[in-house]
Formats: sequence, structure tokens, C-alpha cells
Amino acid sequence: MERLFNGVVTILAARCFFPKKIHAVMDASEIQSTELCQGCGKVSKEKAPELRRRKGRIRKVLESVFGFKIWVVWDPVSRLPLALRFAKIEVSDIDLAREVVEQAVTNLQDHAAIASLAIDRGFMDGKFLWWLHDSMRIMFYIPAKTNMDVYEDAISLANGGIRQTRDKTRSV
Repeated sequence: MERLFNGVVTILAARCFFPKKIHAVMDASEIQSTELCQGCGKVSKEKAPELRRRKGRIRKVLESVFGFKIWVVWDPVSRLPLALRFAKIEVSDIDLAREVVEQAVTNLQDHAAIASLAIDRGFMDGKFLWWLHDSMRIMFYIPAKTNMDVYEDAISLANGGIRQTRDKTRSV
């Protein structure tokens, strides 16, 4: 299925469907299944907190989740994926990140280039980020939390710009 999909993206790129410079997005998502699904993986996760009190403390409950994981690099303008990759659910986000970016670059060939890549904090790995910046010449963007050191550095550099923050209240 991966080969078929990546072949279609290569044909679209050859027909100049994508712009010359693409500001892409990458994400990894879980596809849950049952344990009866052939070839699926298994991972243990903390269950959503149902407040179970035991001797004055909240008890964490683990549950087994079965399924697969998909990595996708897509163009947000056309809303079409540029490359994808499947694996078992227990594979970490960073494990196949490099492969899916390389596949996207291969699919686009000389017809288009990835200028920047927006990723989430699950892909924060020094080797991967250095490879993106130095070898692939791809600018990357990662949203920062307000308690991270890089957030304070960015705020100090953006004295003259327009700054926006997002407030989201959460109830526990």
C-alpha cells in the first residue's frame, strides 16, 4: 500500500501538481484496532483518569491498546499527503520520522522541494533535527510550551513583533 501511494505522489509531482516550495507538516497518529487484527502491535497506556481513590490517592490504571501507527508528511495547501509510512503501534514517533521525510523528498524528486516542516514535540530529537537542518536544508518549526527555555529565548528575540498567546483552561 505504501509503494502504491508513494508512486501516485511521484506522478502528481511530475505533473507539477505541487508548488516549487512546500511548507509541509508531519505527524504520527495511532490507528487502534482489536487484538484479533492480524499483524497489529500492542502498547500499554495510562487510562483516562477516572478518579479512583484508594487511601487518599488517585490510582493510575493501565490498559492495553492494539493497533498500528501512521506517519504522514503532507502539504497543507493542497491537503494531500506527500509520503506515508505504517508500522506497529509500539514504534516511537521519532523512529520512522527520518524515513518518511526522505520518502517525501524522493516522491517530489526535482519537481518540488520541502522548504520547511512543522512538527510536534514528539519529534524533538537532536540527531533528527540536526539532519533536517544540516543535511536536508529544511527549516523546522516546533510549538513551544511557556515553561520551556526556548520559549523565553524566542520572546526575548521578538521584542518588536506582534506576539500572540493561546490560553486554554482545563478542568480536572
